[in-house]
Amino acid sequence: KLLLADEPTGSLDSARSVEIMELLRDLNRQDGITVALVTHEPDMAAYARRHILFKDGNLIRDDQGLLGEGPGAITDEERRMM
Repeated sequence: KLLLADEPTGSLDSARSVEIMELLRDLNRQDGITVALVTHEPDMAAYARRHILFKDGNLIRDDQGLLGEGPGAITDEERRMM
């Protein structure tokens, strides 16, 4: 399963943005749904376990397995399951 989210928090206040990001995180963690999210907001990107940065159509960076960074960081238990 794949959920595509293009700027899902772009026009929301911060409280609603956090609610949406927690919902997306829970869909991923609890239901195994892959969430592909596009955002320009660093605080929302912090929820992701993987960050892929594009600039001018080119891949600039692909960071995987973030530990201890933001609400989406991989826990030690999740890392052992990989």
